[in-house]
Amino acid sequence: MSKAPQKTSNLTQSREQLVEDLQTLIADAQGLAKEAKTASGEAIDEKVKAAREALQEGVENLKKHGEVARDKSIEYSKTFDELVRANPWKSIGIAALGGFVASIILRKD
Repeated sequence: MSKAPQKTSNLTQSREQLVEDLQTLIADAQGLAKEAKTASGEAIDEKVKAAREALQEGVENLKKHGEVARDKSIEYSKTFDELVRANPWKSIGIAALGGFVASIILRKD
């Protein structure tokens, strides 16, 4: 049971790192676009090459973080399955209570 906060923390850190990487990639692309307006042909080629490298790095980071998120979701589903199998009646009670609460909230009078 003590693993859940650790797992959530790791997933949150991965998500935050992914957002940070995307923001950096966008900022770099915007900077390159501004510089390209005033640059010569040779300088533009260098900027395009740098942009491609930055984009490739961003894609690799996205793939890595996507794999981490997929692995974490699989791990969470396995943990949830184990908890339900270990406590079936408790799980049924929680589901019934959730259904009851949802019916009260969604009831049209």
